[in-house]
Amino acid sequence: MEKKQLLLDDFTHGDLSRYEKNTTFVRTYQLAISDTHVKGGKSLQLSYHFGGWTAGNGAMYIIFKDNLITKSRPLKLGMWVHGDGKSHG
Repeated sequence: MEKKQLLLDDFTHGDLSRYEKNTTFVRTYQLAISDTHVKGGKSLQLSYHFGGWTAGNGAMYIIFKDNLITKSRPLKLGMWVHGDGKSHG
């Protein structure tokens, strides 16, 4: 079986209005379009500070306003995550 990759967003449009945040658990996080990337031209950057953790598990949600619909059920979701090099211990 051939493995197919589907790119849902390459962020090259630079339009942050396509995304929403849910600040139920962490109120201090921001989104930005960044030139830092692994493949493609842009990436979505999430900057946070857990000092704004208000309740629950401290989750930060990015909500894509566009309907991201695939023809088949995905088996995996991949992403690159880069830290700032600071200890969170």
